Amino acid sequence: MADDRDALEQFTAPDFDGERTVVLAAADMGTLAGELGDLQDLPYATVSDASREPNGYRFTVTADAPTLVVVPVNWADGWSATTGDHDLRILRGNYEQLVLVVPAGTTRIDLRYRSPGFVAGAAVSGAAIAVAVLVPVVGGRRRRRAAPEPEGSEG
Repeated sequence: MADDRDALEQFTAPDFDGERTVVLAAADMGTLAGELGDLQDLPYATVSDASREPNGYRFTVTADAPTLVVVPVNWADGWSATTGDHDLRILRGNYEQLVLVVPAGTTRIDLRYRSPGFVAGAAVSGAAIAVAVLVPVVGGRRRRRAAPEPEGSEG
């Protein structure tokens, strides 16, 4: 595909066959041709045992040879796909969907989403909570130590 507009036009065309076709960026197609061979004749894969997890999906893929699996989920930075022992490559295809490069055989895949700013945001939030808790505690101790003790009552 040339660009996003071209990808969208191909993906939304009335004759688009989503079971047999995936629209990929030209750069990805060049890389995949060396890895998977003839992209016009990729083997089919069977997906089974699919389940929705709190931040993603889990499913099993069976394929006779390395191939592509389109996951009908919006593509975004933050997605990761693992097989338990290694990461799978995720591509953007069909304009806004995830495309996984899967190995031959039966593979259990964990597809997870974590917002790209999640770790940094959690660290900043943790630091802010620590400051909010510690400042009054430390400040209160200093005030108590600095206050003079009463020597008696005058009357």
